[in-house]
Amino acid sequence: MWLNVIGWTATAVFSTSYFFKEAATLRKIQAAAATLWVFYGVAIHSAPVVAANLLEQEQIPTSFQRNGTEGGQGH
Repeated sequence: MWLNVIGWTATAVFSTSYFFKEAATLRKIQAAAATLWVFYGVAIHSAPVVAANLLEQEQIPTSFQRNGTEGGQGH
C-alpha cells in the first residue's frame, strides 16, 4: 500500500510542476518528484526507475547553469 502512495505522490508532484510559470520553480518541483521516484524505484527494486531519475536529477543543476543563473532567469 505505501508503495502506491509513494508512486502516486511522485506522479502528482511531477504533474503539478507544469502549473508554475517560472522555470526555476518547475525544476525544483521536478527535482522533488525525481527524488520520490528514486525512493519508489529502490523500494520496488527497479534499477531502470532509479537510474532514469538519478539522471534527471543530474540534469536539473545543468539546466540552471545553462540559463546563467540559479533562478532560471537567463536568456
